[in-house]
Amino acid sequence: MSEAYREYDRATIEKLQNVLRSMLGDFDALCKKHGLRYFAGGGTAIGALRHGGMIPWDDDIDVCLLRDDYEKFLSLAETEYGDKYYVLNNRTHPDYPLPTTRWCLRGTIYREECMKYLGRVPFGIFLDVCAFDPIPDDDRAARRQWRRAWFWGKLAVLRGVRSPVFYGGGIRARLVAAACFAGHYLLRAATGRRFLAKRAEFWARRSEGKPGCSRAAWMFDTKLYASQVMVEAVRNGRSVPFDGGTIELSADVDAYLRRHFGDYMQIPPPEKRHNHPPRELDFGPFGGTGKGASA
Repeated sequence: MSEAYREYDRATIEKLQNVLRSMLGDFDALCKKHGLRYFAGGGTAIGALRHGGMIPWDDDIDVCLLRDDYEKFLSLAETEYGDKYYVLNNRTHPDYPLPTTRWCLRGTIYREECMKYLGRVPFGIFLDVCAFDPIPDDDRAARRQWRRAWFWGKLAVLRGVRSPVFYGGGIRARLVAAACFAGHYLLRAATGRRFLAKRAEFWARRSEGKPGCSRAAWMFDTKLYASQVMVEAVRNGRSVPFDGGTIELSADVDAYLRRHFGDYMQIPPPEKRHNHPPRELDFGPFGGTGKGASA
């Protein structure tokens, strides 16, 4: 487990952000060409509203689609952009530990510290792509589905990642890290590589095709019951400026962000501005190489 949280130097993060903006342009073009409705998630949505682009210290872009469009995107991405990008998720690589899909840029490497033991997984510079699944309008039923998907999803991550990154310190953080370390090896001994991911997806998609589901949720966030949108709000989203281009937002983006982050327009103090400096970063043909990203 990493003992220190490393920081990017300014030139490296600016170079990375430029690459990510270019990738977003390709993603946006693919979605618009085929009528797929996507929307910015998490810090990317905050950046669009608060900064008119990427948050200055951010190092990833989060894009989200409703499940139907998400599945269409996975198919289209393989056929139309396969020469430039590749799809990385737990379907394409059994050791990939996360419930997201990464749309990775060929010829690059982006391996986080916590992924250093997953040497067979081809981590590249990526867009994070999340599927929002239908949840029942009944809150009790929705929370039951959400809890079960979240539980299995966290187990899947723990099985794949033996040393998660923790922000902060102290005895509590060390105890949690030790418990995760032990849990990782217990899960590896007890389960197959795809079993937990399949259970998580089963519960996430439990309400697919059922009536009475006007909302959709990303069920694997750190904060339970926060990442949800109205389906019609996604379909009635809007384009906003984003670092010289545009990005899509759901019509209920303010409610979505306030549920998750509170007063998201307030710029956090420096000690709370987290990102994910990688253990290994290689821009390949897109601008230089480097081991790590420390200043």
